[in-house]
Formats: sequence, structure tokens, C-alpha cells
Amino acid sequence: MKSQVSALFKAILLVGWFMLASTMVSIGVELFTGNPANYQMVITEHRYAISLASQILCFIGLVIFTANQPLIKQEKQEIHIKLILRYVIMGLGAWLMCIIVTQVLIPFFPEYEAISELFSNNEIILRFIVLVIMAPFLEEYLFRGKMQAYLKEGFGATFAIVIQAILFGSLHQLGLQKIYSTFMGLVFGIVREREGNFLSTFIMHMVINFIGWYVGSFVGRIL
Repeated sequence: MKSQVSALFKAILLVGWFMLASTMVSIGVELFTGNPANYQMVITEHRYAISLASQILCFIGLVIFTANQPLIKQEKQEIHIKLILRYVIMGLGAWLMCIIVTQVLIPFFPEYEAISELFSNNEIILRFIVLVIMAPFLEEYLFRGKMQAYLKEGFGATFAIVIQAILFGSLHQLGLQKIYSTFMGLVFGIVREREGNFLSTFIMHMVINFIGWYVGSFVGRIL
């Protein structure tokens, strides 16, 4: 019972810090700009710089929070080129599954077009850093790394995979995002449990976000 309470507390603390870091940066921007009109303009024009600041702050807090633990636990598998290519292919497969789920659900979520704004902006390089590098690293480290490990210790692998996926999905903004992000959270959680290493879901997540970034940057829309 004690281990379960501890696992839940740690999971809640992780999610709380993830949200608090973003809130703290937003408050800082609001105080710096001085009025609502300027704040909205800065948020719109510098969305990815603000997102990057939130990600960096969140990661620093996570490192401090888990200071007595290794950043990334020793991997079960030896990392080599063939393994990396396998994860890239798995990422492409996960992206296809995500597209199928999205296309089925689009009619029920007319606000879906707003998602395109996340991947289409003039800040191409900054968006690449935020969406393709930082987001996969931070989210896999937090949800499939630390959170899933904590919950697994208290409740077992199945519970851990399901709960981290639900929490991962719930933190996304739009309804459709919440659904397919929860679905992808389940996929990532299962892969992480089976593969036993951080690189697996990190690469898969990068592949999915890279496709979204590339299409949004150079094709002009999400497929």
C-alpha cells in the first residue's frame, strides 16, 4: 500500500511540475509584456520560443526532482544501427496508425484545423528544436521513463502503461489531440515496456513529430 501511495504521489508530482513549468513561463511573459494585448501578440508571434523556455524549465526541474537517480537507466539492449533503423520503421508504423485514427475521428472534431497551426509557422528551425527534439525527449523521459517506472513499481506494468497514456493524452489541448495522443501513449508505453530502453520511444516519437514538422513546413498541411 505504501509503495502504491508513493507511486501515485510521484506521478502526480511529475504531471503537476509539467503543467507548472508552462504556467510559470506564461506568467513571466505576461508580467514582462505588461498588458493583455501585448501578451497575446507575444504568445502568437513567439510561441515556440516560449515553448522552448517551458521545456527547458521543466527538464531542469525533473533533473532536480530525480537527482538521486540516473538520468536514463541502463538499457536492456546494446544500441546499434540496425536497432535504430528498427525504431525508425516502428515510428513510421505508429505514424500510420495515428493517421488512421485521426482520419476516422476528424468528422467529430471540426476544430482539428487548429492543430495545423502547431506545425506551420515561419520559425522553422525553432519549431524543429521544440517539436522534433525537445518534445519527444522531455515527454518520453517524463511519461514513459520516470512516470511509467514509478507506477510500475506500485501497480504493475499494465496499470502503469494505461495511466501514463491517459495523463499524456489529457495534457494535450484539443479533443482530437487528447484521443490520438492517449492512443499513442499506449503504443509508446507498450514499446517501452517490451524494449526496455529510452531510445525506442524517443526515436518513434521523433519520427512522428518530424513528419508533422516537415509537412507543416514544406507541404503546408498535415496529411
